Amino acid sequence: MRRVLSGVPTRIGWHAAHITLFFLYNMILSA
Repeated sequence: MRRVLSGVPTRIGWHAAHITLFFLYNMILSA
C-alpha cells in the first residue's frame, strides 16, 4: 500500500506539469 500511495503524488505532478505547459503554449500562440 505504501508504494502505491507514494507513486500517486508523482503521477499528479507529471499531469499538472503537462497541463501547465500545454496551457502556456496555447496562450503564446493565441497572444
